[in-house]
Amino acid sequence: MDEWDKYQEEMKFKYPKVFENALKIQSLYPETDRGAALIVAAVLEEQLTLILYSFLRDSKSAKILLDGFNAPIGQFSSKIHLCHALGLIEDDEYKQLEGLRKIRNKFAHSFENIDFDTQQIKDLINGNLIELPPNSSTRKLFHNWFINLNHDLLYRSNEVLTDKRNSKTYKFKHIKNINFVEVDGF
Repeated sequence: MDEWDKYQEEMKFKYPKVFENALKIQSLYPETDRGAALIVAAVLEEQLTLILYSFLRDSKSAKILLDGFNAPIGQFSSKIHLCHALGLIEDDEYKQLEGLRKIRNKFAHSFENIDFDTQQIKDLINGNLIELPPNSSTRKLFHNWFINLNHDLLYRSNEVLTDKRNSKTYKFKHIKNINFVEVDGF
């Protein structure tokens, strides 16, 4: 094993989340534009799921809300909205994720042969993610945008742990073990 391989193994052990994430980013390059958009959306949706799990109580109900068939917060859009409503993502991140969701949906639900150079995709990127300089590679800019937002969200789940919800016992409850007496006239 040469020095570079040793260094990589050491970093992989030290920063496993970064290496796992790098593999996901690497998987984008051989993909078609449609595939790249779908993978980017899946990676960022996974980030939001981890952020929500880090915030919500460790409970079966959290799992029911976020995972599985017909999970109430199982959709990308629901996770975006909930993360924003709870203050787990910033306004600008919310806007970008909503833009990505629209781009993902165009690719996922279109029978047309579309790519990053299709005008409607360019318009969505330009209006929601980044400003496209004239004569630029839309795909390269999309990748760079993704790498930046992904980086911003990568450790958010760790930051959110400080605000993790816990079970509470509330003070004001009905009185237990009370005997009710029947009263005439009611």
